[in-house]
Amino acid sequence: MANGPSGIYSIENLRRLADLLDNRFRVPYTRYRVGWDSIIGLIPVAGDVLTGLASLFILIGAYRHGVSRRILARMLVNVLVDVVAGSVPILGDILDASFKANARNMRLLLDAIESPEIKVT
Repeated sequence: MANGPSGIYSIENLRRLADLLDNRFRVPYTRYRVGWDSIIGLIPVAGDVLTGLASLFILIGAYRHGVSRRILARMLVNVLVDVVAGSVPILGDILDASFKANARNMRLLLDAIESPEIKVT
C-alpha cells in the first residue's frame, strides 16, 4: 500500500470519503449507519447525481492505485446502480441507504491492492 498515490488519493483519504458517504451517522436506537449519500440522495435526481460524482472520486483513486480494468468496471457498475436506483422515489432511497456502493468499492480497491494477481502490473 505504501507504493500507491499519496495526498488526495491516499487510501486513508479514500476510506474517509467512503465512510462519510456511506456510514457517517448511526441511526438512533439501531446498529444501522447511513452517510451523506443517503441524506443528500433524498433530493430527487440532483442529490443522487451529486453523490454519484463524489463516488467517482474513489474510482479515480482506484485507477491511480493501478487497479485492473475489470475491478474498475465493477466499481463503476456499483456507482451506476447507486445513482440510478437512488433516483427512484422512496424505494430507491431505501435501496441507496442499504447498498453502500462506496463501502463496496473500498473493499474492491483494498482487495485489489492486497492481491497481486488482481492488480495490473
